[in-house]
Amino acid sequence: MPFVNVTTAFNKMISGNETEVLHGIVSPLTQIMGNYFWFILLFIALIIIYIKTQSFSTTMIVGLLCSAGILALMPIQTHFLIYAFVALGITIILYKVFH
Repeated sequence: MPFVNVTTAFNKMISGNETEVLHGIVSPLTQIMGNYFWFILLFIALIIIYIKTQSFSTTMIVGLLCSAGILALMPIQTHFLIYAFVALGITIILYKVFH
């Protein structure tokens, strides 16, 4: 398991700047899981939406809208995850339309 510098994250979190608070909260998680943390967070949110609505179409539409926003925030190394998710979402929506 990699070394996680919790003290630095905590100091950023209590600095008072809103963006630093968010960074301080997720910094230990992103240090442990890497950039896959954001993908897992989006995936969990979409699973919750699917359980609530029981509809892949609604879930994928929300997922496509969210993934466009997350794509702008993600580092270059993780863009392939978002591209894979977008391709999956488009495939599911096309399947629902033509089936």
